[in-house]
Amino acid sequence: MSSPLRQSVEARSVTALQALSAVPKWAVFLAVLAVVVGGLLLTGLPALLLLGGLALLLGWLAYLAWPALEPGQRLLRLLTVVLVAASALARFGA
Repeated sequence: MSSPLRQSVEARSVTALQALSAVPKWAVFLAVLAVVVGGLLLTGLPALLLLGGLALLLGWLAYLAWPALEPGQRLLRLLTVVLVAASALARFGA
């Protein structure tokens, strides 16, 4: 049984997920690659915005997928979000 919070997040995410699934996978890959490269090349607020936004997006996707993931997959998702967020903070402080 899902919590009311999860049900609310899932219901509000349907439109965004449908739009995201309509975009070609190669375009999503290139967009994420551009954000990562831009965030790692820049410093200060632009880097924080790029990498922080990516961390939020990855965290949101991980939250939605969490019940269907196995423990190893959960760990990888969590480590990815933490790594991107840590990079955002490091580039902001640089």
